[in-house]
Amino acid sequence: MPHRLPLAAAALFLLLASPLPAQEPDPVEELAPVVVTGRQIEEKLSAELADFGHQVQVIRGEVIEKMGFVDLNDALPILAPGLYIMNKGRGDYARYTLSGNSDVLWLMDGVRLNNRLYGSAYMDTIGVNMIDRVEILYGGEGLFYGTDATSGVVNIITKKPPETLSGAFGLTYGSGDMAGVKGHVGDSLGANRFLIFGSYEDWGGYRPFREDVYLAAGNPDRRDRSYDRANLGLKLARDFGENADRRLNVHAQRNSGAFDFAYPNFRSALNDREEYILTAKWDHDVTDNFSYYLKTYYHNWWTDYTRINLNGSYASNAAVWGYQDWGLNLLGSYRLDRGDEILVGLDYQNYWGKDEVLLIAPRHESVTALFAQYRPYFSFWPDWKVALGLRYNYLDQGGGTTVWNISSRMPFLEDRLWLRANVGTSFKLPTAEQLFAVDPWETGNPDLKPVRSFSANVGLGARWDFLELEASVFHENITDRIVLDAANVFQNVGEETRIRGYTLSGEIKPRADLSLTASYTWQEAKTGGFLAKRNGIPDDFASLGLRWNGRIAETPVGLGLFGRYVGRVHTGYAALALAGAPQEYGRYWLADANVYAEITEHSRVSLALANLFDRETESQFSRFNTAGGPYYYGPLINPFSATLTYSYNF
Repeated sequence: MPHRLPLAAAALFLLLASPLPAQEPDPVEELAPVVVTGRQIEEKLSAELADFGHQVQVIRGEVIEKMGFVDLNDALPILAPGLYIMNKGRGDYARYTLSGNSDVLWLMDGVRLNNRLYGSAYMDTIGVNMIDRVEILYGGEGLFYGTDATSGVVNIITKKPPETLSGAFGLTYGSGDMAGVKGHVGDSLGANRFLIFGSYEDWGGYRPFREDVYLAAGNPDRRDRSYDRANLGLKLARDFGENADRRLNVHAQRNSGAFDFAYPNFRSALNDREEYILTAKWDHDVTDNFSYYLKTYYHNWWTDYTRINLNGSYASNAAVWGYQDWGLNLLGSYRLDRGDEILVGLDYQNYWGKDEVLLIAPRHESVTALFAQYRPYFSFWPDWKVALGLRYNYLDQGGGTTVWNISSRMPFLEDRLWLRANVGTSFKLPTAEQLFAVDPWETGNPDLKPVRSFSANVGLGARWDFLELEASVFHENITDRIVLDAANVFQNVGEETRIRGYTLSGEIKPRADLSLTASYTWQEAKTGGFLAKRNGIPDDFASLGLRWNGRIAETPVGLGLFGRYVGRVHTGYAALALAGAPQEYGRYWLADANVYAEITEHSRVSLALANLFDRETESQFSRFNTAGGPYYYGPLINPFSATLTYSYNF
């Protein structure tokens, strides 16, 4: 294990060696009011940001499990308004769009999941069985979360160790020879608490391309896209002090999987992946007015990639690509007696990666950041919340960047009407590919500057007894974008890209057991004053949902019907146009359904039905070369599938 793990190991030893002292949630849940005592600053940060004007949604893991989902890329487009996921298929890469942009930062319990080589997040190894909730923050969030958070943050929060003996296990079976098993168990021993969890899934998959694509590639082997993946982990917690004002948390998790991408122009394309996430965190409420936490983390993500040509030769044979990412976070909060609050933090990140497929030199990068936020208290209007923040980032490649943020939330009519705004700047550091690529097709540039972003997210909302509505407008200006020049060298460009759009969302509950949800998002981008046709990002998209939870013959049951619309999508790349790809696609609806029944006090059966009408359409376009020239193709979205899950909890 790398030498940077001693701190996590020491924390684990301290935890084990210390003497022992004698109504169902909605899928998108309103954040609870901020509690002053027992801060646990990191866990409550998103709730506090929502209280200060940021747009935040929370999706409960219990809802994801009840609806029978086995993949986050299937669940979030249905449950999260304003989040678009271009999904090439379950267990495959996906592209995420928030606030009109694809620069979305993914976290697990605050640990960065975005790939340091290319900047995107690969969520194929993440199972859903251990999710407590998913927090989604819309708009620029560079102040607290750092690089890559220019359009939003998705933070996956896992279950905590319980106070008493409890646990669950489950079995899954479904279309495409889907089979899985999952479980967790936890308990406490005095002041020590633990949680052990694991899951395994195997999916035979589906044929992802049309017949003419295989014929053009000369591929007689119609392989199915498939995967198997496993999660295994341990969480430990211990409280110290008579009032439990000090807490130590340790989390160790291993994710692994083998993913067959089944490209039409290769006999096999297999990613064999391992991922380790380790964290140790100390929370301390020093006084009623002062709290802090110190956290260290380590993220190790590596893949052996084997790609076999149609003639049987190896294009890549267990070629290694991946990265290591480690660092520490320190954040303190001090409340003045009159109600003002000051937060001050330190963030250090150190990472490196390499790629033997698309060649990237193994070089280290690090960034150190200092940040602070001031939250004044207005005695004449206590419910009016305002926050002002500043962050300075120093890069070891040279230079630095400063970002700022101002946000506010103003409630009216006893919080039945509110106006909120989140305005500021964010940044995106150059990726390892952009800095250190040594591939024949592209060359890195270590002198690149971070991409800068100014964004604004403004919302007006209203709430009645049976109805809640919100209209959100977003705007972003991006400068110093990084592109390949004519010599295939990465450069910052002066042209500014402007993104704008809006999201309308709402929920109607005519009865306590019945709800109707809807959302619609429109977005566009312009570069240098001209409309930018961005690959894979739709002009607009929408979702509808009808949910009923009640009883049949004294058995608690639930039913959900959902529709998703994807508007016009531009192919985007000139090379695809030359290969004959359509310049536009999309404009289709998808329908999904789920039903569950609590068959006993401790057991539940869930059935998820995806793509009810077996819609056959491409999710994006790519190309390969043939004897007759370049040929475009598109992977098909998942066909109709049924997934049945049995769960038992105790």
